[in-house]
Amino acid sequence: MPENDHIKAQMKDVEKIALSYHQNGLNGAQAVLQALMDSEVIENMPELIKMTSAWKGGIAGGTCSAYAAATLALGLEQNDREKKLKAFDQWFKENFGAISCPAITAQVGGRPSPSQKSFCDKLSAKTAGYIFQLTNSNKQKEK
Repeated sequence: MPENDHIKAQMKDVEKIALSYHQNGLNGAQAVLQALMDSEVIENMPELIKMTSAWKGGIAGGTCSAYAAATLALGLEQNDREKKLKAFDQWFKENFGAISCPAITAQVGGRPSPSQKSFCDKLSAKTAGYIFQLTNSNKQKEK
């Protein structure tokens, strides 16, 4: 399997892990971070899961917690951190329209609603997958 295909397959696995975590009660930040820990994108830091437990529904009703968690994970990157943060910010806004939880969820009927829950499940999964791809694609270029 070509290296790029391998990364895409692993990315899908990371998405499935994050999706499962979110569907089973973790908030967006926790689902993203735990999936990234499980896939060894970031080191296992259980305290991050505890620290982000209050971020359900956005950070104090504002910034999407999955977005915030992804920026935390990228903050641990040693190479091209600013470039990766900028790429992620652009990708997130292109895919979800905003970084604010109320603005994002307004697109699907607001909070709380079944369509919002399903949308946030997918948002968390796609965010974890993108961070996996972003961090691993650059590692392949560095080789």
